[in-house]
Amino acid sequence: MQSTAPEIHAHELIDLIRRSNPALTPAELIEAAERQFGPAARFHTCSAAGLTVPQVIEFLLMRQKVV
Repeated sequence: MQSTAPEIHAHELIDLIRRSNPALTPAELIEAAERQFGPAARFHTCSAAGLTVPQVIEFLLMRQKVV
């Protein structure tokens, strides 16, 4: 069965982080991203696909795309 969840580029999440003032904790970021994109949203990058909100946040942190 194919997923019907929207697949969103991780840059959309980075944009959400940039617009956040004050800065969000990881838990707050998960909540904000799920509100904006929906809890079923999946994210992709040039090297990964199908990432959940917590997974894409971890991916961006590990690659130092966000701090």
